[in-house]
Amino acid sequence: MKRAVVLLFATVFAAILSVGCEKESASMPPVAFECTCDVGHCLGCSFIPGPISAADIQAKASVFNYPPVVVITYPADGASVLASWTGTINVFATDVDGDLVSVEVLLDSKSLGAVTNAPYDFPASALSWGKHIIVAIATDSNGEKAVSNFVTFTIIKP
Repeated sequence: MKRAVVLLFATVFAAILSVGCEKESASMPPVAFECTCDVGHCLGCSFIPGPISAADIQAKASVFNYPPVVVITYPADGASVLASWTGTINVFATDVDGDLVSVEVLLDSKSLGAVTNAPYDFPASALSWGKHIIVAIATDSNGEKAVSNFVTFTIIKP
């Protein structure tokens, strides 16, 4: 579960509770609610007694962390390549609320290494014939991890 803090100004809050209170509420301090959320769903909120400062809001908001996004872009899932293929596994990764610390690729459960800066490309060569599975793991500066789609590809004889 993640926590988020929502800052509502009194004018907006008063307008929700009672129509026509804008004049009285314009001088009221901001109020805030602390909400427990899952991705895309609010699970409940509680009132944080005011007055609330911007520093208070920032301190509470810092506990909310979106995970990074990581996708294997090459090879495509289900692809077949010749045994002589010497190529690169390409990965796209980003994080909306922090920095990526690393992107690691696993080929058949064995690490091909980790990269700390884009482009997230991993050389692959001398692979045995048959099916192989690739997965990427991205880690952001807040310690949140994300796992990519699994990509299966086949090395075929020429």
